[in-house]
Amino acid sequence: MMDRDSYFSERIYLGQNDEIDTEVYAYWEKILGKDVLDSVEHLYGSLNSIIGSSEYKTKDINPFREYESMAEQVSNANGKQGLYVRFPDQKLVFSEFFVPLINLGINDMKKNGNVFLSESVIDEYSNVLLERLGRVSLSTLMFEMYLCKQEGYLKGDSPEEEYDYYNEAFLGNTNYKRELFKIYPCLLRTITETIHNLTTYFSVLLTRLENDKRRIVEKFCAGKEFDSISAIQSSVSDSHKKGNGVSVLTLSNNIKIVYKPRSMKIETVYLDFMKKINEGCKYKMYNVLAEDVGDYGWEEYISYKSCSDTQELHRYFYRFGVLIFSSHILNINDLHEENLIACGEYPVIIDAETILDNRRRNQVNSAKEEINYILHESVLHSGLLPHYRFSKLGKGVDMSAIKGAEGEEYPIRIPKIVDICTSNMRFEYKKPVTHSNKNLAKLGEKVAPVYHFLEDINAGFRDAYTYVLNYKSQFITFTNRFGNLNVRHLVQDTQRYSMLLHTSYHPDFMQDGRDRQLFLCSVLKNYKEFQGDIHVPELEIKDMLNMDIPYFYLNTSETALYGSEGECIENYFENTSLCHLQDKIHGLCEEDMKKQQMFMDIILSNVNEIGVEDNKIEVHSLCLPSCQKDNKVILKAVLKLADNLMHTAIFNSDKSEVNWIGVSLIGSEDDCAWDIRPLGTYLYEGVSGLAIFFKALNSVIPKQEYKIISDAIAKELFTYTDEMLERKEDLEKESSGAFGGEASIMYTYEILYLISKEEKYLEYARKHFAILKKAIMEDANFDIVYGNSGAIIVLINMYHLTNDIQYLESAIHAGELLIKAQIQYGEIKGGWISDGRQSPLAGLSHGISGMVLALVKLWDATKRDEFLNAAIVGIKYENSLFVPEKGNWKDERVYSGEKASDRGSYSVAWCHGAAGILLNRVKIYTLLDKEHKTLLKDDIREAVKTVVREGILGNNCLCHGNLGNTEILEEYLKCFSDEETMAHCITLRQIIAENICREKYDCNNAYLFGYKLPGFMTGLSGMGYSMLRDINSNLPCILALDI
Repeated sequence: MMDRDSYFSERIYLGQNDEIDTEVYAYWEKILGKDVLDSVEHLYGSLNSIIGSSEYKTKDINPFREYESMAEQVSNANGKQGLYVRFPDQKLVFSEFFVPLINLGINDMKKNGNVFLSESVIDEYSNVLLERLGRVSLSTLMFEMYLCKQEGYLKGDSPEEEYDYYNEAFLGNTNYKRELFKIYPCLLRTITETIHNLTTYFSVLLTRLENDKRRIVEKFCAGKEFDSISAIQSSVSDSHKKGNGVSVLTLSNNIKIVYKPRSMKIETVYLDFMKKINEGCKYKMYNVLAEDVGDYGWEEYISYKSCSDTQELHRYFYRFGVLIFSSHILNINDLHEENLIACGEYPVIIDAETILDNRRRNQVNSAKEEINYILHESVLHSGLLPHYRFSKLGKGVDMSAIKGAEGEEYPIRIPKIVDICTSNMRFEYKKPVTHSNKNLAKLGEKVAPVYHFLEDINAGFRDAYTYVLNYKSQFITFTNRFGNLNVRHLVQDTQRYSMLLHTSYHPDFMQDGRDRQLFLCSVLKNYKEFQGDIHVPELEIKDMLNMDIPYFYLNTSETALYGSEGECIENYFENTSLCHLQDKIHGLCEEDMKKQQMFMDIILSNVNEIGVEDNKIEVHSLCLPSCQKDNKVILKAVLKLADNLMHTAIFNSDKSEVNWIGVSLIGSEDDCAWDIRPLGTYLYEGVSGLAIFFKALNSVIPKQEYKIISDAIAKELFTYTDEMLERKEDLEKESSGAFGGEASIMYTYEILYLISKEEKYLEYARKHFAILKKAIMEDANFDIVYGNSGAIIVLINMYHLTNDIQYLESAIHAGELLIKAQIQYGEIKGGWISDGRQSPLAGLSHGISGMVLALVKLWDATKRDEFLNAAIVGIKYENSLFVPEKGNWKDERVYSGEKASDRGSYSVAWCHGAAGILLNRVKIYTLLDKEHKTLLKDDIREAVKTVVREGILGNNCLCHGNLGNTEILEEYLKCFSDEETMAHCITLRQIIAENICREKYDCNNAYLFGYKLPGFMTGLSGMGYSMLRDINSNLPCILALDI
């Protein structure tokens, strides 16, 4: 086999291969990219030799050579060797392949001998080994079965019979398996190493249990003896350090203990630290029993238990507040839903291996990095509080210890086997669902709503914070006990490693160790940004070649990072973890406590009970004084908003980039929450909107500080476009919309060009077209926020600005896709059902008005009747949702299984309801002929009455607030004479301006606990831009995507 099982880092290539094999290079360049191949050469030496040379010898250090005798046994393993394995509840997949391998491992275990090697241990060993062997083998076995089927070698009248034949006639044949291992030598290697590693792990565990029996009886069993293991779970954690992981043992005396194959010194110091904090708190924390035995340790098993009464719940959440503070000050992370147990009135952390973790400051000079560092140093970092993973298009999964629940669907796909035990067996990529954990506090069987206990959480946090604040010097002295301890450091997300490992077992990469290692070099992609030092991905690759999730650790008194086998990367961190802890305690103060509590209050508040959009104030209940428009007051208000944004702006080191801490909604409409992170790029609430505001402000009042911030945001936008163009792949998966998608970037460039007349913005709009053109292709949203309706309008704008036909052609293509997606029959004919919706929506942001606006504008640019006809059908369907007694259109969004309007909720805002529909009708009114205008007049009249009567809201933003509604009325007044409505607008906008001057930015925006949103549609920048339009009427209406 020429040692094809060896990895290229284990090889010595013979001779010099000057010419690279261009075909092989092109293959790997397509998979990895040129930058990764360059890094491979930098790290491992000549790429020509690695991918082009067939002559090599293996180094003496090749670890697989140690297992050659076992590899021979694996090759010859068959079902005649005695059956130890019992899987009574399932039909074992590819049993003729796996059973002999498992029996081989069991035989090896029995040779070692141990008093605690019981039937229950053998059963668990078998289950874990089967799972691990399946990971490395199934891709190849399914592929080979597929080839046999294609060649007509499989006998049977059904896929089930064909599978049985392959399993028995092929996999039951020792010669076939030997031939298989010759074709796939890495399969033989990974199987052999898997068996060896797991056997070693179990043998070591049992030996340690035997050696430590006396101390375990005394520490955990209150003197109660045990003589065997009743049950064991050894798949409760990821595999590290050649198959090591955590095991839970049930001893014959019915006591459970946890085995951890690492030092537990850090836990013992942590527990002492918690005892010291307890001195300043009302309720004591749970004192977990732990025994450190040097390289490993034993720990008490914590059982889940619900609370028996509300007083226990109050104490539970008080203690949770104490945990939030201690985790914050000790820089613990990764405390997700699996690492905390709700044990009655005690929240108990069961895995604190990342205590005193350190963070390598990203060397990229970016404003986002500055914000990420601030958030990293906040209470949000530990994982105890809600945090959303895999977020995209406003959706994500909360994996926090306090709220992470089962049944949540991840917005990512992972491989799952389908059509199991048939000849059609294969991997399909499906969205996983979060499973049940033991982290949620309950009263009986009912989960306790966290937001009902905010006062308790705050009290626990405040008491712990205040106590440490008052005794800083004592705590700083105590922290010296954390010195010179080893703690785990997480470099990358486990999910990424898991996906890379899965793909590395593909049959294409199992035929030569070089190929498997080259594929795993994918982790070199952007390593300077993510891992920092090239030797970090080198160690990641080494661990994954061992089929492990990479493991790193640090010493709290050093700045080095260490690999799983002690490999040292010097000066990886700027400072030691211990110094960082002491600096953090030094920095405690009242102002910081308030800031951290604000973060907690925001992230834990229940948005679903607030009703952000629906807080309406009936106009007849107000006594609005008649006001005259005063541009001086309006300008003063705008400057007040600008000052606030300048004050909260976070620049990078040379002020060439800027960003803000953003608070945005994430989740579905009937189950959403706040998420705190740097502002994104898109117009709706990202930096694009701030770019527009500051550019417009600088055009009205030229000022150096406004220019600096405008240029800094522009740089971030340019960088975004350039990086997206470099990415190339998967651009069609991006959203295309004009507020929450790629069209919003292009539209921002259009507006910046119109305001400034600087050609660079138009040039970047042209560049961004290449991205938008691809994003249009797979749109499933259709609306103006996320979908192709927004893209159509932006492309037509670009056509008008440049007279370049390619933009109109792309808009036509998007329009044709939009018509194709329109419902053509039945009760909902004329509507669009976007991804995740149950029925078509009325309204501008996600509803028919947005689609209609795009189609009418496209008809106006092309005069193609199919676009106008589709728009008219859309209007007719939307008007079928009109409710005369409400003067409004039904809100078909579904909350807890019930449509909003069915429960009496009718929005009056740009996003949903009469205001947005009014803006649509006014904008298309100016484009249509007299016959079609008649269709719109009743809508306009009814919508205006409703917006004036019910459109005063508890918010001043553009999306669902007073400035948005009054700006829409002002757009209406450009087409129609209506003195009463004009007086209403002037009065309301003047009052808003005066309130802003008095620092009353919103009517009752209490749900953000004093935080002011910076974004365009929901925050200060959009409010400022709207009022600038009162001063400079030439500024276009962003709400309608005008130019």
